[in-house]
Amino acid sequence: MKTGVEPEVGEMDPKLAEALNAFGSSRYDECRKLAEDLISAGDNSSTRAECVGIIILSHLQQGDFDGARKAAERLGAVSPDVCQDLLQQVSREERDYQAKINPLQEIIAISRDPAEKARAELQVAHAHRIFGRLEMAENSYQRLIEQRPKSPEAASAVSQLASLAVERGDYAAGIRRMEQIAGRYPKTLAALRAYMAIPRLYLAQGEPELAVTAYSVLAKRYPKTPTAVSAEFAVAGIYLAQDKPERAIETYAAIAKRYPKTQTAVDAEFAIAKL
Repeated sequence: MKTGVEPEVGEMDPKLAEALNAFGSSRYDECRKLAEDLISAGDNSSTRAECVGIIILSHLQQGDFDGARKAAERLGAVSPDVCQDLLQQVSREERDYQAKINPLQEIIAISRDPAEKARAELQVAHAHRIFGRLEMAENSYQRLIEQRPKSPEAASAVSQLASLAVERGDYAAGIRRMEQIAGRYPKTLAALRAYMAIPRLYLAQGEPELAVTAYSVLAKRYPKTPTAVSAEFAVAGIYLAQDKPERAIETYAAIAKRYPKTQTAVDAEFAIAKL
């Protein structure tokens, strides 16, 4: 993050480092509190200027143009140059946001084509997300799903909600959304991607046994395809990571038996030989 003032190498206040880390991890309320405390307690002008930048930019990252502007106005006496530069950035980004949103909202208001409206509604939600207005993005995606549940845009909206859930570390919600895609939109590329994502999310959540089950579902859903083969090898990999070589060998043997006289069988037999 560049705020216009950078502390000299080796002289960063540990609390400033903590605030920057919170900013980088999208913990914006936390980073603002840390920065406000440093401004109140510190007498290092470089650190105070950096904290001003953190506060303003954290609002901007959330698409909160009014909050960023008010923070810049409130903290102008602390670091006038930083506030002036960032006020200009706030104005630029707000103009860009409105330039993106306004034409789409006009289409939604006047178009009589449901497909065109759905595309515009999806693009509005994307724009909210790009500009950090995540709550507005989630509401827009959800509204699109409810109003146009059978449209291709609704499938994309569910996928975006799953992605947002994963970004904030809510893997369980991400899995639920992926299951929703697989159930509502079967025999689509979106469903395939959902089935592939679910076991990875279980692994990220620290539930390898559920990941094994999900990979098995994936393999059965798309039998005798490269996707199924990859899923079966992934199951063996999970067993190896759990220090269960016997289960891994059983899995590799089943793969070799299922795909005789193929390169897949050769690869599985080679994996057994290595163990």
